[in-house]
Amino acid sequence: DVASGTGVVARLAARHAGSAGRVVASDVSGPMLAYAGTLPGPTDAAPIQYLEGSAADLPVPDGTFDVAVCQQGLPFFADRPAAAAEMRRALRPGGVVGVAVWAAGHRLGPFDDYSEALASAEIEPPYPRAYETASFVMGVDEVRGLLSGAGFSEIGASEVSYELVWPDADSAAAGILGTPFGPLVSGLDPDRRAAVDAELGRRFASSSPAEPVRRRTTAVLARAVVPGGD
Repeated sequence: DVASGTGVVARLAARHAGSAGRVVASDVSGPMLAYAGTLPGPTDAAPIQYLEGSAADLPVPDGTFDVAVCQQGLPFFADRPAAAAEMRRALRPGGVVGVAVWAAGHRLGPFDDYSEALASAEIEPPYPRAYETASFVMGVDEVRGLLSGAGFSEIGASEVSYELVWPDADSAAAGILGTPFGPLVSGLDPDRRAAVDAELGRRFASSSPAEPVRRRTTAVLARAVVPGGD
């Protein structure tokens, strides 16, 4: 699981792989992996190994894995082709890669809410263009081209929309801690953290406290194969 973050996809993969399988969760953020390691995995699941490292230089041997996944990671990589090539390198012949990225031409719910709230609270961006979410999206043809350029075959890619639902505004606002902005928000002094929380609360407030918070997100989902398998 490349760009595993807090390990949501890694834990799902561990459940599907079963106790006889093995899952590696890799991310450039040590603190996010440390947090992921504190969360319990599903029963009868594969063990998860957490490795800190760049997506452009994965700390794994060649041809080790049957499946590589990357959820909402590619848009944040400085060198997307290198990351795609690394996933291919890590896979065995016949191995499968699955990626999800936010789709170009759509609002990034809830990520737009998070970035706009930080900008409104005058929090310094943690990295260049951090609040320019247009730089975090990709189109179907762009994703296809990236995987093709890395040497994958049998590439399928399409747009899929989902409705995201939180029970209340506080839950929606807390979701920012599971994004690349999480370490930034956690490290703010109390006054600035309160300003961010207030802005998030305002953005996610519904007309009735009893109503859930809803946002729609659209992603490009892609699957491809390493040539040479049986």
